[in-house]
Amino acid sequence: MHEPFSRPPEKGGPGGGPGDTPAVRPDPFSRTPEKAVQQRSRDARRRSGQHPSPACGRRWREAPDGARLAAGTCLRYTGAPPLPGLHRTVIRTLLLASCIAFLAACSHAPPRNPMAQWVESPNHDARRPTLIVVHYTEQDSAAQSLHTLRTGNRFGPVSAHYLIGADGTLYQLVADERRAWHAGAGSWGTISDVNSASIGIELDNDGQSPFADAQIDALIALLDDLTTRLRIPRTHVIGHSDLAPGRKVDPGPLFPWQRLAEAGFGVWPDADAPPAPEGFDPLLALRLLGYPLDNPAATIRSYRMRFRGDAADTLDAEDLRILHALTRHEPVPAR
Repeated sequence: MHEPFSRPPEKGGPGGGPGDTPAVRPDPFSRTPEKAVQQRSRDARRRSGQHPSPACGRRWREAPDGARLAAGTCLRYTGAPPLPGLHRTVIRTLLLASCIAFLAACSHAPPRNPMAQWVESPNHDARRPTLIVVHYTEQDSAAQSLHTLRTGNRFGPVSAHYLIGADGTLYQLVADERRAWHAGAGSWGTISDVNSASIGIELDNDGQSPFADAQIDALIALLDDLTTRLRIPRTHVIGHSDLAPGRKVDPGPLFPWQRLAEAGFGVWPDADAPPAPEGFDPLLALRLLGYPLDNPAATIRSYRMRFRGDAADTLDAEDLRILHALTRHEPVPAR
């Protein structure tokens, strides 16, 4: 046990005069038996998680000096009482803030199609897709097209959401929810800004050669994914020439629209559809399908390139039958 610590004697202490035995003040830092009891009690309370109540503190402070050491059951606690409710609130707030920060960080990452290799193009902005537009690249290779779609051509920056190589390799350049710059001037139905409402798919093709089976198989798989995931109607698959008659001819007369229709995408007439009735208006039918009529002759050429495989600018009885069949069952919604 430590010896009590004493201050130097003072002369003239209480009850004495000069020369009396000096008084010794009790040292406040010395550990008396009573203080040891108090310390052990405090330590026990801390270990057990118990703390004296505010009422206990008041009784301690208001008690006479002698009574404060009496039983040692109500000890003065000068620290702040615990606030478990506040602690839980702070923890919950911090966890919520962390979750929000994590989700915000994730929201900046553009969604990427796991079917495709990601080769990002910077040429895009925001929009919501309701249409799919098929193009051909009219270039020598997929590598050349990847370069063009990430930079630009002689008209300026261009891009597309996807490029499909002749061997069926699928590349994604722009996230689906972003607006790629692929359609240019044109319209389809009530859609005048096609870039803002469409997914653009480029096919590696020189514009003169048949499309490879592997490439069309990959296109059909991609169309199935896009229409399912983005809820785009399966009939909303058109060619670049459909929305820009007279300005564009891709994907050209060699593109297998009937094969796509047999897989469930785009539109194609029934083989056994009856002839068009007397008074049938083919231009109205073209408008119902979505074709723009600013230049009717150019629109007819685009229509025939898709459904007849040539670019004639006049309509015959077979064209009337086809147009009647396409609009009789299900006019293609414009939006």
